[in-house]
Amino acid sequence: MISNRFKSSFLEQELKERLFDLMTFQKHHSFESFLVEMCKELRDFIQADYVGVYRSNGEGSGAYFAASEDPSASLLLEEHYFEALNLACNVGGQLIYNGSTMHKQETYAYDYVIPLEVDGNPIAYLNIAFHHYESANLQPDVVQSLVSQVARFMTKMESFFLTQEEEEKYELLYKVTTKFHSSMNVNDVLRDIIDTLKKTNPKFHYYLLLSHDYSHQPGLPVKDLIYEYDGTSRASAQAYLMGEIQFEDLVEERKSCLYAPLKGKQGVYGVLQIVAPSLLIFPKKDVEFIRVLANTAGIALENARLYQQSRKYINDLQFINETSHKLNANLRLSDTVSFMRKQFIDFFEAEEVGFIICKEAAAEEYDVLKGSTSFFLHEGSDAFIRRVRQMLREQQDYLFVADASADEIGLQHPFQSLIAIPMEQQGVIHGMIVVAHRDPYFFSFDTFKLIHSLIHHSTLAFSNSILREELERFVQTDYLTKLYSRKYMDEYVQERMECGDEGAFLIIDIDNFKHINDTYGHPTGDEVIIQVSNLMKEKVGDKGITARWGGEELAIYLPHYSLEEALLLGEELVYAVPDSTDPTVTISCGIAHWSNTEEATIKDFFMRADQALYRAKQQGKNCIVKEK
Repeated sequence: MISNRFKSSFLEQELKERLFDLMTFQKHHSFESFLVEMCKELRDFIQADYVGVYRSNGEGSGAYFAASEDPSASLLLEEHYFEALNLACNVGGQLIYNGSTMHKQETYAYDYVIPLEVDGNPIAYLNIAFHHYESANLQPDVVQSLVSQVARFMTKMESFFLTQEEEEKYELLYKVTTKFHSSMNVNDVLRDIIDTLKKTNPKFHYYLLLSHDYSHQPGLPVKDLIYEYDGTSRASAQAYLMGEIQFEDLVEERKSCLYAPLKGKQGVYGVLQIVAPSLLIFPKKDVEFIRVLANTAGIALENARLYQQSRKYINDLQFINETSHKLNANLRLSDTVSFMRKQFIDFFEAEEVGFIICKEAAAEEYDVLKGSTSFFLHEGSDAFIRRVRQMLREQQDYLFVADASADEIGLQHPFQSLIAIPMEQQGVIHGMIVVAHRDPYFFSFDTFKLIHSLIHHSTLAFSNSILREELERFVQTDYLTKLYSRKYMDEYVQERMECGDEGAFLIIDIDNFKHINDTYGHPTGDEVIIQVSNLMKEKVGDKGITARWGGEELAIYLPHYSLEEALLLGEELVYAVPDSTDPTVTISCGIAHWSNTEEATIKDFFMRADQALYRAKQQGKNCIVKEK
């Protein structure tokens, strides 16, 4: 029990000393921790069993926050709660209320609430509780000391801590702002935001709500930003769309959330979510600090993203420039396809790449160029290729499918991500390039734009390579028979004689060809030559080359063939011609052979074959004769 020997002045002096010692000799990290220690001192001073204080946040919200040793009392109460308390007694003109309804784990026999006022306005409510009546006999001088000293001391200490806290926060803000503006890495900026906030209030939880196009490092508390305007994401969506701080109370979870947009000069780049462990009202000074930090971080994020985008654009331009330079180096078509396939696989990580060339601009027929990946070279790809071509014609533009499972492709296929871009030059579509991957959303829109630009730059190179090879074929082949020209045969045989081991040469002459022309006309004669030429190509295949030697004379060169092996093939051809021509004709054939064990010139080689042909004619035609 508080003894009557304490006089008012003595009590006030003792209380001042206790509070002064509390301020001077104990280190407090925050105003809240100071209030908890103050409650302990007051409990000892008045010999109470429990002392807690509910302080106003000072911002006119009508909310009071508990500071107490009892963790169950750490909650928020509205002003109307205190207004509804029943009056317990009047001690020396000071109204004291019944605090038995205050939420504490332990039940007390005597529970009082004393308003603490400054200039007639309540700034806090002191909650004092006792187990026994003897201790609960509050003396007027004790109450007077509490009312006069505690309220003023709290006000001064709150001002002190507020100043200290503001200095620390803005010193921290200055440091982090310096770091923000010296960093061009998005992940570093995001990490600095979280680290700074954890230093200012470690009790809160912090999350970054970002869109899908951010590739963040592990360890950052990142969530996907949900744009849908529903009940679970309304506040975060509003913060992102409106660019203003939003608040949200999760009543069932007993948590309060603040959403601060990370706003730059050109847009909003994400939302910072702050989750308080209990229901509360965020103080204006904290909200303002968060706003400044979020805006500063937003500008830093914007600068970092713009820097990274500019670097990416530079890399993309360098990539296109290097690729175009390589393509313009007069590559053959096979080299062009191989190079482009490597670029698509290495740079864009594509799984399949197909190079499709139209045989005619509006025709259904197409060729898959060698060098395309395995899927497109397989027979099962035909339906897929035709469907993609049809979709390109319908859209009259490119095809970009992020998730093919959700798109109306209309057939079974293994790909979820698909890009198809026509190779168009001067309004004529020469073909298309298809880039595919089995994962959905694998190619970003930026990737698509780069692929589109790359194909646009490569179309001319493809056209030039195709035209070059067509021109080479035109020069190297006979227009009528599509066999190689005599000039090409000369060069080919000369090259083989310089580096090979052996080979055989056959000269073929269509018997009585003048009679065919005179009887059936020259068009029929041309058709007969074509029929014999096609049979030659069929019999020779890839074992050698065939050429038109001149007029109705044709030729075959078989590298690595012995004279006997070449003779067998020649005999097979002689026997097959009458059954493969209409009108029926026969052929005569002369054959010569060379090997690297003997000295021979190409002129001598050809002459020996020609002499053998002459003897075949003399022997009655429709036969094959080898050199002497």
